[in-house]
Amino acid sequence: MSDYTEHELIAEVKKGERDCYRIRICEYKGHPYVDLRQWYLDRATNEYAPGKGCTIKPESLREVILALQ
Repeated sequence: MSDYTEHELIAEVKKGERDCYRIRICEYKGHPYVDLRQWYLDRATNEYAPGKGCTIKPESLREVILALQ
């Protein structure tokens, strides 16, 4: 059983025909995170699968957003 739990999809932003970015609230080993990840449409299953991304601690989120602006 995994220690990772997805709680809520916040946003999905199209990147291209077969790719998108998803921002989700997740939990890992009891700790909350914001997950920002690129997802791609798997040709074999025709379903989105996770690709590269990162998780951010909620207390660091404001500083990350300010740095990106």
